[in-house]
Formats: sequence, C-alpha cells, structure tokens
Amino acid sequence: MIAHREYDDEQTIATDFGPDVEVSVDVVGETAIAVAGKLQFEFDVPPEATAVTANDGMLLIKTWARRTTTSFSLLANGQL
Repeated sequence: MIAHREYDDEQTIATDFGPDVEVSVDVVGETAIAVAGKLQFEFDVPPEATAVTANDGMLLIKTWARRTTTSFSLLANGQL
C-alpha cells in the first residue's frame, strides 16, 4: 500500500510492505532502491526530499511541506 500524507510542516510518502517484511533502502542519485524480503523496488526521490528511511516494514520519503507534484513510480524486479 502506498499513501501520501500532508502535515503542517512536511509531506510523507509511505509504502507499507507489511509488518513481517524486513525492508532496507539505499539512495543512488535520485532513486531509492528498497529491498523488501526477496523483492527489489525502485522509487523516484523528489529533489526536495529531506529523508528516506525504512523501519518496521515501511519505506518513508519525507519532504518539507509545500505544494508539489511528486513523481512516484514503483517497479518490482522490472515488472508492475
């Protein structure tokens, strides 16, 4: 599940892989590469991102709160 949340001072894009899935993330350039279990996913990271983290089966991409259009794509091993 992918959710976009807006708060007073930040926006968060959260991807929930499930509570029993170990998630790790590396950022290479403008791409976040997340490994969830045995699957690999790639996410475009907006230039205004302030943090990209993985914890408890969740991938979080946080930005300062300002109205932007965020490009967000998801690939699972090259397949949707």
